[in-house]
Amino acid sequence: MACDMFSSVQAKRLLERKFIYFYGSSNIRALYKDLVWLLSNGSLTPLDKLKVKNEISYAGDIRVSNGHIHGGRNYEEVREYNKDPYIKFQFITRLNLPSFVNAVKEFPKDPDILVINSCVWDLSRWGSDGVSQFKENIIETFILLRSALPNTHIIWLTTFPINFNCKGGFLTEEIKFIRNMLPYHVVFANKYASEIANFFNLDVLDLHYHFRFLSNHHSEDGIHWDSIAIRYATNLLLTHIGLLLDASLPGTLELDQRFIQRSERIRDGRYMLGLNTCKNALKSRIRNSILSKRRNYLKYMENKRRYLC
Repeated sequence: MACDMFSSVQAKRLLERKFIYFYGSSNIRALYKDLVWLLSNGSLTPLDKLKVKNEISYAGDIRVSNGHIHGGRNYEEVREYNKDPYIKFQFITRLNLPSFVNAVKEFPKDPDILVINSCVWDLSRWGSDGVSQFKENIIETFILLRSALPNTHIIWLTTFPINFNCKGGFLTEEIKFIRNMLPYHVVFANKYASEIANFFNLDVLDLHYHFRFLSNHHSEDGIHWDSIAIRYATNLLLTHIGLLLDASLPGTLELDQRFIQRSERIRDGRYMLGLNTCKNALKSRIRNSILSKRRNYLKYMENKRRYLC
């Protein structure tokens, strides 16, 4: 799927009078915050804004939960952007939690779009059988969503890639030993979740696929992402929503052909410059080697002549 580039005006037009609900952990919160920032400010979200959690207000939204900041499985954070569009976010550490089930059953109004992801907390923080629990909980979650929200567009997001040396966040000191295997678990969990979502006829946006070669945009912890990467994810999500709603899309930025040709000339010029530099360096090393051997030979002959005399 190609990714269109949305401005603030275009995003507002696409999501006008829509009710959107986000469920997930910290990277989904970053996606929610970036969308809210795009709608309210139109610029790229400052990285320090994405990193903050559980603040009272952000870019015109409000925190409606009373939870405190901690790293436990019962961490709570619920936020809402009570404008047009109406957007809400709820932090979850596992699929099919009682708080999640109750929230879905007690919606005063069914959301137009529900965006959900949960994986790394499920696999790492809920005991040694986290994988089997994840498989069971995702089926129960999709059954619940399909039965409780028949008219809602439900989008399952695959989990972002994580680094083999990730640290912090959900990864406490007690479970650091699993971090080298966790990226593989995420790949298999994404595949399983996508197959189950397809079985229930849910939409899937494969963020893992789109981000698999973007590790240079990882934060230092190897879990989260910088502002550019999150905006890319936001544009992917908006493009997906636009296709779901059969709405007109803004398109991509077209590059001038002269710019492309000039870029190719610069690239080729740099290649030739690098090649010539290597050739000159090799010639210099050969010349210096020959001169050194010649000096050593002359010095040897001089010493030999003195010895014979």
